[in-house]
Amino acid sequence: MVKKRLATCLQQAVTEAQREGSLVAVTLPEVVIEHPQNPEHGDFASGLPL
Repeated sequence: MVKKRLATCLQQAVTEAQREGSLVAVTLPEVVIEHPQNPEHGDFASGLPL
């Protein structure tokens, strides 16, 4: 549930930034949230380039 909510929040943030013109409007792949391989890097990770 948390992973899905995080993915939704990231997608909404990108969509809003594109609407405002802060990011180029391109089609993005599905946002995937994972646990990082190294626990020192936090609880969640995404390959979404920001």
